[in-house]
Amino acid sequence: AGSSVEWLAETVCSEEKQRAAEEGASQFDVMDRQARQSVPGAHRLFFLPYLMGERAPIWDPAARGVFLGLTLGHTRADLIRAVLEGVAYALKSILDVMSEQGIETGKLRMIGGGAKSGLWLEILASVFGRTLRIAWHPGQSTSLGAALIAGVAVKAFSDYHEAARRV
Repeated sequence: AGSSVEWLAETVCSEEKQRAAEEGASQFDVMDRQARQSVPGAHRLFFLPYLMGERAPIWDPAARGVFLGLTLGHTRADLIRAVLEGVAYALKSILDVMSEQGIETGKLRMIGGGAKSGLWLEILASVFGRTLRIAWHPGQSTSLGAALIAGVAVKAFSDYHEAARRV
């Protein structure tokens, strides 16, 4: 998910990067503000986020990313919003497959840099049709999880419940 947004930031959003530096803000905050100037559906611009092939649920390494419906009338705001929405729908397709297999996902906790984006969280909640929870330390959640797993493996914690409780 994050790779598509990072690609967009590096290849399309140089103005947002410069504006962020001038404001002392994050480039992603500026991109969020820009994307809010578009509308849900990004004026019928769709993005398929297969920039590195697709792993789940399609499992096709030859799949490629696509902007579908691009016209001269589309703006940078539409491009940004289309990427955020495209990634959200790709993630929903994984949730749908899990549901079809009888796997109940329960509460969804958001981690990573995307959990800091108010607009992306709004888009995800809307696409998923769910309330999202943000992890306590979204940027460090992956590292913390790995450390807890290692702690259980070396018997520093008796099980994952103890590890979570103690941390």
